[in-house]
Amino acid sequence: MAPLFNILSFLVSAETTTQSVLAVPTTENFAHSSCHPSAFSFPTIPGAELINISASSVLHYTKTSLLPGTEATKSYTIDFCNITITYKHTSHNESINVSIWAPKPDDWNRRILALGGGGYAATFDHLYQTAAAGKGFVAIGTDSGHPSGMTSAFDTSWALDADGNSNTHLTEDWGFRTLGEMSVIGKHIVEEYYNRLPDYAYFTGCSGGGRQGLVLAQRYPKAFDGILAAAPAINLETFIPAAYWPTQVMRELKVYPAPCEIEAFTVAAIQQCDALDGDEDGTISMPESCHFEASRLIGKELSCDGEQRRFTKEAAMSVR
Repeated sequence: MAPLFNILSFLVSAETTTQSVLAVPTTENFAHSSCHPSAFSFPTIPGAELINISASSVLHYTKTSLLPGTEATKSYTIDFCNITITYKHTSHNESINVSIWAPKPDDWNRRILALGGGGYAATFDHLYQTAAAGKGFVAIGTDSGHPSGMTSAFDTSWALDADGNSNTHLTEDWGFRTLGEMSVIGKHIVEEYYNRLPDYAYFTGCSGGGRQGLVLAQRYPKAFDGILAAAPAINLETFIPAAYWPTQVMRELKVYPAPCEIEAFTVAAIQQCDALDGDEDGTISMPESCHFEASRLIGKELSCDGEQRRFTKEAAMSVR
């Protein structure tokens, strides 16, 4: 796997409902004649079957975009070949879309950048792909067979079948299977379009996309030369219940502490545990070594919304 700094240097220096991953507003004829469905094929993937290939040229596409795990947005105007590979797994009624935005040959940096999604959405579509293509990468993503985009990040309806039972196959598609397939399909299409394989292939994702990055490293270690997995949302069996816990406690107690009191607990925890890693930077980098007890603050004074209050038992129970 290529050193992580290779990924970072190229990311920095190279300055919604199931919609086709991939819809963009305006298409025109590309000067490069190979941007046509007939120029592409489906690679050999055991247990997978092609449904459709679409390809169209896009000129002067303008969108404000950013990369996963970053906050700085920028407007990009790009020309690219917009390719969508739609396929399914044998004996399963599904439609999986892999989106590939391929810059014009003269604009390509000879690298692939695969982009993760967030929450339960496997890709955020143009939100990330625009920036990646704007920096010269072939930008790829998969919807894993269910709704994509930020508006679908918390949609879990796809995880149940028509009878209300768990759709195990589609959940596995989202969990791992389509991630490895995305790499195979992306490299295959790149070779057909540019008549050569990429020099390097990278993956980057944040939160749910960070989870995807770790899955790729564990299950498909040869799929990418570098993986940037930011803020990975993992250990879902404890992570998800933990996110709902404070709200549930408040409902049971029928008490809803002021946000400023909850924030004061956070500040106190950071003050206690920030320096555990030897660097006081406002971040708890070693949570496993942080043994903050919210109950110790009960009854102590705090400044909250411009007035003096005391930490309450109910608030301590909500944040513990």
